[in-house]
Amino acid sequence: MLIAPAINEGFGRVLVECMLSKIPFIARKSGAFTEIITNKKNGLMAETESEFCEITLEYLKTTKKSQKNKILKNAKDSARKLYNLDNFIKLIKPIYDGI
Repeated sequence: MLIAPAINEGFGRVLVECMLSKIPFIARKSGAFTEIITNKKNGLMAETESEFCEITLEYLKTTKKSQKNKILKNAKDSARKLYNLDNFIKLIKPIYDGI
């Protein structure tokens, strides 16, 4: 499990890598993380230090593998959709061609 407490993260590449690898994480509810994560759908988010602790303990205690697996699957699916190389090329190529 990865814990990402950074405030105002610029992009969140590590979270995207976790999502694609189906590694559970808890991220700070701020910055780019809020653009990438929908809390409890494709990842877990916290705002305070105590909330990070509570969510981590709750996640580790949960024996409902189906609930954990659903979040990890949603994470991987959304990361594949949003951060697909073909999509980036379609967006970036016109910019480079215009230079």
